[in-house]
Amino acid sequence: MVSKKLVLLGVLSHDSVVESNSQKAWRVKKHAASAARAKSFKHYKRIFDDNNKKRLEDDENVVILQWWSDNPEQHPYMSKSSNSCGGCYFTNDRSMEKTADALLIDNTRFLTQKSGLERLEKMGREINWYKETPPQNADRPENQYWIFWPREAASKGIDRGMFKMRQDNWDSAFNLTTSYRIDSDIPRPFGNLQKSLADARYYHLDHVDPVTGDVSKEWIARETGEENIKNVIDQKTEAGHGNHTVWMVSNCDATRGAVVRQQYVKRLVDNGLKLDGYGECFDNVLVDSPWTTQTKSGFHWGLFAKYKFYLAFENSIHCNGYISEKMWRNALAQGLVPVIYGPHPDDVKAQAPPNSYIHVEDFETPQALTAYLDYLDTNTTAYAEYHEWRKMDLLPEEPVWSASESMKCGVCNEIKRRKKAGFPKRTISSVSNWWWVNVHDDECAAGSTLQDWATDMKTVTMDNQYDEERDGPNGQNKHNWYPATAPVERKRHGHHQDKSDKDNSDKKKHHPKRHHNRKTMKLVENKTKPKRK
Repeated sequence: MVSKKLVLLGVLSHDSVVESNSQKAWRVKKHAASAARAKSFKHYKRIFDDNNKKRLEDDENVVILQWWSDNPEQHPYMSKSSNSCGGCYFTNDRSMEKTADALLIDNTRFLTQKSGLERLEKMGREINWYKETPPQNADRPENQYWIFWPREAASKGIDRGMFKMRQDNWDSAFNLTTSYRIDSDIPRPFGNLQKSLADARYYHLDHVDPVTGDVSKEWIARETGEENIKNVIDQKTEAGHGNHTVWMVSNCDATRGAVVRQQYVKRLVDNGLKLDGYGECFDNVLVDSPWTTQTKSGFHWGLFAKYKFYLAFENSIHCNGYISEKMWRNALAQGLVPVIYGPHPDDVKAQAPPNSYIHVEDFETPQALTAYLDYLDTNTTAYAEYHEWRKMDLLPEEPVWSASESMKCGVCNEIKRRKKAGFPKRTISSVSNWWWVNVHDDECAAGSTLQDWATDMKTVTMDNQYDEERDGPNGQNKHNWYPATAPVERKRHGHHQDKSDKDNSDKKKHHPKRHHNRKTMKLVENKTKPKRK
């Protein structure tokens, strides 16, 4: 059902999205770096050959083929992760398609593939065959895992995904998942408490093992929690001497979610929000980096450190687990309190440092939120409470990993363990159902059409799929539910509905019309007293 809270906050049209063609500075820089790599092929090939020789001499090597990565004709790579990260070999060499232990597949690349390539080539269009060629689902090795990696927010690419995911049994081709969703087999969140604490108060020393050459990190506190909080607050602009909130945004209207958040920010400004804006949407693009950097001796504070609040507003609403760098890097790492819009409150509570953020959905109206920010701006004691998490200590038994390290090391350790166990079978009946249907509510997919084939099946979770390692060769759900089987049909074949079946059948079903025909929401003001949880 549609969130009434979001109706109050001013959710707008659910019309179709518009593709962005912006030449952002980071994209230009990325293309320039790609061109530079292409000129260094011999250098990369030499490194590839050296590491591949080491791999061939390693009888216990584990190979992860990253299917869509740097083009190996320009930048071939074969690199071994550290032993603390599992010690796997990661490569983009597609000649290993049938021999690699796992394929890490960026599904965003799959969804953006062009159609009718041969026809386009005959028309004289240049085709990037590396980008446009997926792995072959037919004749796959039995002892190989395909890992589903949906890189973008789940709100993107739904309509095209409903068509693309059914091609060549792609939807049921995967064995494991990795994504920002915490319920992935290998979670890859954009941030976590451990990394945030390390960024705030710690520096590390590298220790090199003289035998293996492996590098380990020793984390040392730079300052106490109290000192860090004082240091952060000392950077802030005094109340009444400037705006207390900042927002940097360049996607103004390229997606439905971007339009929604832009409209809500306008309502905040109309109600007196003291905001400084940066990025293309404000015609105020930054040339230099605004980010704070840390060293052993202390901080080099960035441009945003003087502000108290950052609008961590996503362009997707209630997509399970989607909390991007806007909260982690743009706000917390800069010493700001993030004001959250888009992520579901339950997800933020599960991932963010305790009492470190302000969520839009905790307020009845934009006026109430604006008034609360003004209150905190003038009350240093109350504002400092949002930084109390900085007094927490790193957990010595947990690694300090970035998002990419969480995925890389998680994938390596999972595949290494499964290979050692003899490649136990694992199947996922529908990654589309898990990614687009198994969500909090209708908000994530609003404006798109979910097809019946994806919605009319039992809800897919990573816990109710067949896993030989966990459940044995004849364990639960060995044949999964693809296509869906109604409970009455299972009974007719002598099966009984177990508790997990009942729990899932009680869930609401998603229907295309809910997303396709919904009326434009009206902007409604609620005059009741602001509510804080």
